[in-house]
Amino acid sequence: CRPKTELHEKDPTLAPRPYMYNLAVDQRWKRRGIAAALIKMCEEKALECNREAMYLKVREGNEAATLLYQKAGYEVASSGDEELNGTKVLLMKKTLVPESSAKLTEESSAEATKVLTLS
Repeated sequence: CRPKTELHEKDPTLAPRPYMYNLAVDQRWKRRGIAAALIKMCEEKALECNREAMYLKVREGNEAATLLYQKAGYEVASSGDEELNGTKVLLMKKTLVPESSAKLTEESSAEATKVLTLS
C-alpha cells in the first residue's frame, strides 16, 4: 500500500497506486483459481490500507489475462498509451468495495426481488 508520492505529480506516467504487477501462476497450476485468489488477496490488502481502487497493467493481446481481470471486475482505464518491451499495454482499474458492503448490497437486492415477486 504505497501512497501517491511527489514522484507521481512530477511523472504522470508512473502507475497509480495501489498497483498489482507481475501476477503469474506456473503453467502446471493454471485453471485452478489460484490467480483469482491472488487478485482477491491483493484487493483485500488494498482495502485494509483504505484504498478505493486497484490498478494493473496487462499487455494488449493477452486475452486470457484480460478476460481474467474483467471477470474480477476490472475495466480498461486507458489503452495503448504505453509500451512495455515494444508491446502496448492496457491500464485497468477496479473500484474496490468492502466485502461487508458488497454482501449487504446483494442481500438488499435479494430482499427487493422477494418483495417484487410477492407483489
